[in-house]
Amino acid sequence: MALAHPRVWSLSQTADGTLWIGTSAGLQAWRSSTGLTEVYELVAGADTFSRNNEIRALLAIDNTIWIGSRNGLFIYENNSFIPVQLKHDTSPEPIINVLKKSGNNQILLGSYDGFYRVDSENRHYISSSGVTALDNVNIRSIIEDNSGVLWLGTRESGLYRSNNASAAFQTLADILPNLALAQKPFTVTSVLKTKDAIWLGGTESVYLIEPTSQSFQEFKLGSRINAFAQDADNSVFIATDNGLYQYKHQILHTIDAPFKIANAANRNVRDIVIDEQGTFYLGLWGQGVIEWQPEANTVRQWLTNLRQQDMGNTVQNLLVTADQQLWVATRYSGLFQIDLNSGVIQQHSTEPQQSTEQQHSIKLPHNEVHCIKEYQQTLAICTKQGIVLYDRKLHKQTLYNEKEGLIDANILGLLQQENQTIWALSASGLSFRDAQTNSFIHYNRNDGMLGTELNSNAVAADDNLLYIGSINGLIIVNPALLQSNRRAPKPVLAALTIDHENLQVMPFQQDWPVIELTQQQHTINFEFSALDFHDPARNQFHYKLQGVDQDWVVADKRNSAFYANLPPGEYALWLTASNNHGVFSAPEVSARLKVLPHWWQQSWVIYLAILLSILVLGLIHRYRLRHIRHINRLLQVAVDTKAKAQLVLETRVAERTHALEESSMTLSLRSKQLEKSLAALATKNEELKRLDKLKDEFVATVSHELRTPLTAIRGAVGLLAQNVIKADSPAYKNMLTTAQLNSERLAQLINDLLDLQKFAAGTFTLSRNIFDLAQLAQQAVHAMQPYADRYSVQLYLNDDNDAKLLVNADSLRIRQVMDNLISNAIKFSPEQGLVTVQLFVEQSYVKLQVEDQGSGIPEAFRAHIFQNFSQADGSDSRAKEGTGLGLAICKKIIINHQGQIGFNSEVGRGSQFWFKLALISE
Repeated sequence: MALAHPRVWSLSQTADGTLWIGTSAGLQAWRSSTGLTEVYELVAGADTFSRNNEIRALLAIDNTIWIGSRNGLFIYENNSFIPVQLKHDTSPEPIINVLKKSGNNQILLGSYDGFYRVDSENRHYISSSGVTALDNVNIRSIIEDNSGVLWLGTRESGLYRSNNASAAFQTLADILPNLALAQKPFTVTSVLKTKDAIWLGGTESVYLIEPTSQSFQEFKLGSRINAFAQDADNSVFIATDNGLYQYKHQILHTIDAPFKIANAANRNVRDIVIDEQGTFYLGLWGQGVIEWQPEANTVRQWLTNLRQQDMGNTVQNLLVTADQQLWVATRYSGLFQIDLNSGVIQQHSTEPQQSTEQQHSIKLPHNEVHCIKEYQQTLAICTKQGIVLYDRKLHKQTLYNEKEGLIDANILGLLQQENQTIWALSASGLSFRDAQTNSFIHYNRNDGMLGTELNSNAVAADDNLLYIGSINGLIIVNPALLQSNRRAPKPVLAALTIDHENLQVMPFQQDWPVIELTQQQHTINFEFSALDFHDPARNQFHYKLQGVDQDWVVADKRNSAFYANLPPGEYALWLTASNNHGVFSAPEVSARLKVLPHWWQQSWVIYLAILLSILVLGLIHRYRLRHIRHINRLLQVAVDTKAKAQLVLETRVAERTHALEESSMTLSLRSKQLEKSLAALATKNEELKRLDKLKDEFVATVSHELRTPLTAIRGAVGLLAQNVIKADSPAYKNMLTTAQLNSERLAQLINDLLDLQKFAAGTFTLSRNIFDLAQLAQQAVHAMQPYADRYSVQLYLNDDNDAKLLVNADSLRIRQVMDNLISNAIKFSPEQGLVTVQLFVEQSYVKLQVEDQGSGIPEAFRAHIFQNFSQADGSDSRAKEGTGLGLAICKKIIINHQGQIGFNSEVGRGSQFWFKLALISE
C-alpha cells in the first residue's frame, strides 16, 4: 500500500505504537504488523483539488488521535471522524494549522483566524481570554515554555507572547453583570463589606450596593470619602473631607456633636474607628485625634498640634488594640501610641526613644506611615519605605522592603489574615505574603486586575473575597483561585559594555569566560536578564560584585550594574533574579571579572623595583659606613683628649660628691631623729589630751555621783539634828533610811573606784570556789527585789534546770556582776516592765541572761558600752544615776574568770545582757 498523496503535513504516534500520517488526501496509519493502511477520508469521494481531505495537524493523546483539517477539528475514533465544534454561530469552522498539548487537559489550536483552546477530556471548546484578540491572525506554530508563557508564531504578523489572566481577579461587572453601576468607571477611595451590602467611597459620592437585588444607591456628598465604620447597631458611619455622616434606617444624616464639643473648626475626618464599647475615634487632618463617647457626649483630644509641627501633617490611620492602646499613623511624624487609661503618649519614628520595661520603642524606616493593623498581637505598619512587623509579645520587629522582595516599598494599605497572611497595597499593584515561604507574590494589571494603582487603605474582606479600591474601580479578589508563578527564573548576563562599547553577546546556555579589563579600560556595565517571560517588565534583579559591594544592590529599571575605576584584582558578579510574581532564584555567579594592572602594577615590575631599591640602599649603606668610619676615627682622637680632662674632673667631682654624701647622711640622720622626736611628742600630746579628757569626764562623773548622795545625807541629817522631825515618827525613819541608802551608794562608788584601780595596777585577785550558779542567781534576784519594787518593775527568775549548775569562780565577784546587770535592767525598764533572769546550759558553758523591756541601746553607743565611765547620756543632767563603771568592772571580772560577756539589743524593744562561765561536773 502506497501513500495516498506525496504531500505529508504532519506525523504523530499513539500509545499503541501506531504511526499516524496526515496527508493532503486524508489520514493513513502505519503499523509494524500490517504496514500502511488505506486512506481515511474526511469527505468521502471528495475531489483532490478541493482539499477537503487535507490533514494539516495531528496530535496523539494516549490512543486518541486529534486531527486539524481545513474543515475544523476532529477526533478519529472507532474508524470514524468526530467533529469538535469551535464556532457557536453559522460561520465556518477554522482551518487548523497546529495542535499542541498543554497542561490542565487542554489542547491549544493555531488556525488561520486565531487561537483556540479545547478541553481534551470533555471535548469541547474553552472560551479564551487575552489571546482572543488575535482574530484573523494566521497562527502557524505554538510553544508553551518552561515558565508557562505561551508563544505564538504567525505567518506574517510576527511573534506573540500570551500571559494568562487569573480568574481570581474580578470586577463588579463580573459578579454583578446586571448592576448598572458596574458599567460606570470611578475611583474607589474606601471600601466596607457588611453582611448584606458593599459600601464604596469615591471622590464625591458614596455607593451602597445590594448584591442580592443587584441594585445600588448613590449619595452625593461633594467630597472625598476617606473611611467607613460600622457600630454594634449596624449603623454605618462615613468619614469624609467635609465631616462625619451616619446611615441608619435608610437615612443619611450629618454628625456634628464631636466637632462642636471639641471646638474643631476642621471637620476633615481621615479615618474612623469604633471600639467594642461604642467609643468613636476620629483622625483629623492636622488636628490629631478626637475620642467621642456618644452616650455621655464627652470628648478627649490628642495631638492637636500636628499641623503646627509640619505643614500638611495629618492622621492617616487609626487602630485601637485590646489592651486599650490607641495607635495613630501620621504623614510626617511617624507612629504615636496613646495609653487610653493613663493618657501617656509615646512616639515611634526613625529615631526611636530608648526602650524601658514599661515602654518598648519601634524603629521605623520612614516617618510617613500610611496604615497600622494588628493580628494576634503582631502589628503591621506600612510606611513609605517598607512594612514593619512588630511582635508585641517578644518585642521584636522585622522590616520588609525591596531587598526582601517587595515590588514597591511605599505601601499604601494593608490587610492581615490568619496564618500571618498579608495583603499589601501600593501604586505598583497588590503584594501577597505567604507565611510558609515568607516571600511576597506580586500582582498587577497584567495578571487580570482591573488596575495597578491601588488607593490608600481601600481594602475590605469577607470570608471568601477581598475588595480593593483602585483608581480604575473596585477589584474583587478570590484568594482560592489565585495562581502564582513559583518557578524561579535563571538569572543571566545579557549584555556587557566596556567603556561604552558593546561586546559580543553570549548564548544563555553558555557560561561567560573570565572578563578582562586592561589598564586602558575604566568602565564596565553589566546588563541582566531573567529567563522568565510572563511579564519581563516586572522581573527584578539583586546583584553584588564580590570585593566591592558589601551588601546586595537592588538593580534599577535598566536592570544593569555600572562600575568605574576598579582596582586591579579578580571579582565575581553574584546575581539573583525574580519572575513576574517576585519569586527569586538562588544567588549564583553570573560572571567573573579580572582587572589587569598597569605595567607598573605588574608583579615582575614590583619585584624588580624592590630589587633595585635594595641594591641602591645597599650602595648608600656602604658609602655611609665608610664615611662613618672616617668620622669615628676623628671622633676617637677628640674623645681620648677629652677623656683625660674628664678623668681629672671626675676625680674632683667624686671627692666633692663623697663629702656631700657624708654631709647629707649626717643631715638625714638628724632629720630622722627629729621626726621620731616630733612623732613621740605628738603621741604623748594625744595621750595627754586623752588623759585630760578622761580626767575631766571622771571628775565630772565622780562629782555628780558624790554630790547627789551627800546632798541627800546632809539634808536628812540636818533635819534630824534640828529636831524638825520627831523621833520614831515615819518621817524620822524615812530620813534615816535615805541617809543609809545614800551612804551605801557612796560606799559602792568608792568600791567601784578601788576595783578599777586594782584592775589598772594589776593587783586584782579572785577567791575561787565551787558553787551552784543557779542558787547564787536566786539569792541575787531575792536581794534585788526591793530595788525592783522601788522602780515598779517585775523581777522574775526562769530556771528550768533540774541539775546543779556548778562553776569554779569567785562567788562574791560573780554576785557583783549579777547585781550590776539586774540593777541596770531594772533601772532602764519602764514602770510595770518585766526583767527576766534566765539560766541556760550551752555545751560546756552555763549562760546567765538578764532581759529587760527598756528602750534599748543606741547603735552609736554599742561599741563603747563596756568602756570606763561609758554612758549613753554622759551629761550632768542625765535621767539615770550611775558612774558608767559597772559594765566595765563586770567585763574585767568575767574575763578574769576566762568567761564571755556580751549583749543583744533592739532599739525600742529592750536589751539582753549575758555572761558565760565554764560548767564543771559534780
